[in-house]
Amino acid sequence: MRTTAPALLLALALALTACGEEEKEPSSSAKEGPDPCSFLTIEDASTIVGITYGATVGPEGAAELNACTYQQQPVTMPFRLVVSGGQEATLDGLVKVGNAAAGSEAEQEKLEVPGADEATLMTWLQPNFAATAVYAVADGKGYSVMLNGDRATAVHLMARVLGEPVVAAAGAPLDKPCQAPDAPAASKILGAQVTAKASADYPAATICEYTAGEAPLSASLVSSRGAGSDLDQYWAENVIVLNKKAEPRDIDVPGADAARLVHETGAAPTATAVAMKGDQVFQATVSFADIDLEKAVTELLRYAVGSGGMGAQ
Repeated sequence: MRTTAPALLLALALALTACGEEEKEPSSSAKEGPDPCSFLTIEDASTIVGITYGATVGPEGAAELNACTYQQQPVTMPFRLVVSGGQEATLDGLVKVGNAAAGSEAEQEKLEVPGADEATLMTWLQPNFAATAVYAVADGKGYSVMLNGDRATAVHLMARVLGEPVVAAAGAPLDKPCQAPDAPAASKILGAQVTAKASADYPAATICEYTAGEAPLSASLVSSRGAGSDLDQYWAENVIVLNKKAEPRDIDVPGADAARLVHETGAAPTATAVAMKGDQVFQATVSFADIDLEKAVTELLRYAVGSGGMGAQ
C-alpha cells in the first residue's frame, strides 16, 4: 500500500500556515501553532473510520512540520490519516498554498462540513502524487484532514476536529478474514498447501496472509469498506508499483464493478490486483511463487468478490 509521501505532508502542513485575508507568505517555522494531535483522539479517529489506529506519530523525516499522522497496524492497510491546522487562514489561502506545495492544481469541490464556516474537497491525482484532503475554515482558523478513504468519512473526521459529535463508521462489519477464500481454497489457487492467518480484523478493513511453510510464497488479501469508490483514486493512493516498466491494466473479475492488475517481473516477481464491488474493495498480492501470478491474484479476487465477503459456503 502507498504511504503518505513527504510532498503530501508538506502540502498539508504548509497550506495551513497561510495567513489571513492578505495570504501572507507561510511562516518559516511551520511547527508553530497548536498541537494537531489534540484535535482528534485516537479513539475518535478509530470509531469514525472503523479501524484501530496505533499511536500518533509525526511525519517521517519532517519533524518540523505541524501535522499529526495516524497509522493502523500493519502499515500495509489503508486509511492513513494526517491532521493539521489551528492557525489563522482563509480557504482561498489554504487552496493556493496547498496547490503550490503540491506542484499542481487539485480538483476542488465545495463541501458542507458541520462546524465549518466553509470547506472544500481537494483531490490530486497524478502518476507520482495522489492525495485527497478536506480543507476547512472555522472562526478564522484553517484545518486539514487527509484520508485515503471515502469523502464521507473525511468529512466526519473534519467535523470532529471542529468539535462536532463523533459519527461512527457506517455499514455492517466485514466478515471474518481468511474465509473468502479460506486455507483449502487458497491452497488450490496458489498451488501449494498454505495456512491462513488473519493479521487484522476491523469493521472497515481486514487482511489475511497465506503462507506455505518453507516454500518461497507470499500472498495476502485485503478487504476494506469506505476506502473510496473510484478505482483510479484508490489505485493511485494505495498501490505502489516499484517497477516503472510494469503497466497496470484493467481486468475482468465476475461480479466486480471494476478491477485492475499489475505484474512486476524480475528478482522479486509480484502481481497485485484490486477489485471494487459497491463500497467494498478487495486487494490481492502474490509474490515469489513459481506459478502464474496473474492468474493467482485474479482467482483470489474472483473468489472474494463472488463470496461477497461472506466466506466459503
